[in-house]
Amino acid sequence: MSNLNILNYEITTPKQQKNGTRMFRCPITSDLYGSYSSGYVRRRGKNSKFFYQLNPTVFYSTEKNCKVRVMIKSEKERLEVINRIAAKRTANDN
Repeated sequence: MSNLNILNYEITTPKQQKNGTRMFRCPITSDLYGSYSSGYVRRRGKNSKFFYQLNPTVFYSTEKNCKVRVMIKSEKERLEVINRIAAKRTANDN
C-alpha cells in the first residue's frame, strides 16, 4: 500500500469550507475526493464528469430489494475513508 497521505493535498475553497465540505486532489492520479458534512464521501476520477459515492452500503430485503448508503457523520472517519481509498488506488497505479 502507498505511503501517500492525501490529506496533505487539500484544495477546499472558502465557500466549500463554509458549507462543511473538504476537497482533496491526489497528486498521483489527479482524482478528486470530497468529504461532505452531510456524511457523504465521494470520488471523481480525472477523466470523469461525475462524483461516485464511497460510503458503505446496506441491503434491505423488502418487496423491492434496495441498497442504501450509510452516512458517515464523523469527519475524522470520512477523512480516514478518503485516505484509505486514495492509498489503494495509487498503489494499484504503480
